[in-house]
Amino acid sequence: MSRPELCNADRNAWIDVLRGAAACAVALFHFSCLPVNGDPDFLVVAWRAVLAHGHLGVPVFFVVSGYCITMTWFRSATWSEFGRRRLRRILPPYYASLLLLLVMIAGFKLINGVNDVATLPKTAKAVFATLTLTTWPVTDIPPMNGVYWSLSCEITFYLLMAGLLALPAAWRLNGLVALHAVICGLSSVQVQGIFFADMWPLFGIGAAIAVWPQNRLAARLMAASSVLQTTVIYTSGRPFAYTAVAMIAVGLLWLAPRVSFPGWLRPARQVGVFSYSVYLIHQPVGYFGLMRLMPKTYPGDIAYISGQLLVFLGTLGIAYVFFRLCEEPFLNAPKPTASGTGTRQQDPPVNSGAQAKAFLRRIGVGRFILQHFWQPTVGVRWLLGFGLAGALRMKWGEARMRRAAARLPAVPAPASTALSATYMTGTHHWHQTAFAAWSLAKVLPDGLQPTFYDDGTLQPGQIASLNRIFPASRIVSRAEAVRNLDECLPRERFPLLRAAEDRCLFMRKLVALRAGSCRWQLYLDSDMLFFRCPEQLKSAAQSGRAIYMADHVFAYCLNADEALGVFGSPLVERVNGGLVGLNDAAINWEQVEHWLSQMTPETRIHSMLEQTLTAALMGQQSAQPANPGIYRIMWLPDKPPVEAALLHYIYHSKQLFFSQEWRRVLAIHARPGQV
Repeated sequence: MSRPELCNADRNAWIDVLRGAAACAVALFHFSCLPVNGDPDFLVVAWRAVLAHGHLGVPVFFVVSGYCITMTWFRSATWSEFGRRRLRRILPPYYASLLLLLVMIAGFKLINGVNDVATLPKTAKAVFATLTLTTWPVTDIPPMNGVYWSLSCEITFYLLMAGLLALPAAWRLNGLVALHAVICGLSSVQVQGIFFADMWPLFGIGAAIAVWPQNRLAARLMAASSVLQTTVIYTSGRPFAYTAVAMIAVGLLWLAPRVSFPGWLRPARQVGVFSYSVYLIHQPVGYFGLMRLMPKTYPGDIAYISGQLLVFLGTLGIAYVFFRLCEEPFLNAPKPTASGTGTRQQDPPVNSGAQAKAFLRRIGVGRFILQHFWQPTVGVRWLLGFGLAGALRMKWGEARMRRAAARLPAVPAPASTALSATYMTGTHHWHQTAFAAWSLAKVLPDGLQPTFYDDGTLQPGQIASLNRIFPASRIVSRAEAVRNLDECLPRERFPLLRAAEDRCLFMRKLVALRAGSCRWQLYLDSDMLFFRCPEQLKSAAQSGRAIYMADHVFAYCLNADEALGVFGSPLVERVNGGLVGLNDAAINWEQVEHWLSQMTPETRIHSMLEQTLTAALMGQQSAQPANPGIYRIMWLPDKPPVEAALLHYIYHSKQLFFSQEWRRVLAIHARPGQV
């Protein structure tokens, strides 16, 4: 019951509609027990008869999940990457819903003196089972919220799919076909003790739809297993409704890519976007919370149905707030974002909750929460993602890196043919910038001509250190950059572009650094180190050819259809803004302003806006990606590849970056006793 990334280029709007319909059906099913005064009339009887089947939204979730998770499975390189990404999607909102339950329990206990909201775990075993989603049906421990049972099945399916990724690549698809056939067989004969056996066929038939474009024979074999299991269920007289609804969902999934999405269904799609949040909290918020605010009885049919709809709409509104605060920050940015360096993956993700922060500003108590919780704790929340021991090691390593940066030996003066590179830096990140530029200068035979753009926070001592290490460098202050913008991109002509540049540090990488420039310019992030001469970068600089670093994921603020509508052509795939070489003279800033005018206000504050615009400019300049084997993005703290000329350290590889990689650069390039 999880959902794929919001900006996935393969996303199909019909999937969100299915999710939204399923979530609404389940919620209304639980709300249908509102009492009615006296004998219900025909309209109420009919209404409740329809809603009594709302639980059939659950098999729709499993089918859609099977389809979406298998699509993600095909794109995953390792079992650990797949498992980590899926758990990141499902667990943070789950834990937030547990916290919401505890708050409601405490509130009702204070008001009414009793807890009639949820069953609290009273033993260490029950607490452990609640935190690990191993309550019923995995064990006999009841879940705090009745809907959590499906999450236990979902987690099990993730583990099974991750296990298949541990197989050799050539065996994985065959393993999925065999696993599906075996579990369908176990479900048919009703083997005791395998709690997920009856739900897997629903997940598996959705997976078969995803398998079809890859291997039609495998998809047919999976479908045959599902049909056989369905036949056994039907002929044995067992409950058939879940399977029947699953088959309908499969048919809709099959038709989805073949039917254009109508605009009048957009509201349903929007509900589908936060359907996981609706599913998680509708029971405590709607049934135990909002329903108690409604009258005990109703005078007639219309009043009764109106009462249920009010509870339902109120639940949707609260679920949307829950989604923006507790689910969306874990969806849009698979990697943390930076604050003040121009490096999206560099430090605590101030912008990972950009949309949540914008939303908080628009609601009454939002400003207080934003100023006194969200912003002050951003660094702590990011560090906790590495665990306490990992966070302490990383902070200790970064403190030593700061001290070492201040003692870096000066690089020789560059030759006239030296490579030029531009960095954005600030007081919290200048040490990373110093190491990044120093490692590049050391591997270039002709030296490096660096330009450092101050984000407005550099201190005099830090500026002095950069000038000492790089005697031929140029440091551009924020005031100087703003004066250049006022001259080249006046606010009256470029209001949206200047507003985005003011608001988002990442946009300064694109706008402040390139406005008024008439040359080919290479921008580099600060969380990268060089170990060999970057021949491809030198070649691109000499020829003026656009170049970029290839990312692991599609990290844009628009999906494929939206991008086509704004830019008129598909975006270059997987552009990472950490390494960008562009011919600045070819940038049409009027066109960039026009692109922004075609976007929604929410999109114009998205943390991935700069990277999306960069991808559009790369397409105009026929850019080529840097060799991903030589110019490597490090996602996990794995052993660094020896063949790499450049390593870009993001997300969990930050531990490696701060604990040992800067030391490795010193060991390679510095003489003993220099630092």
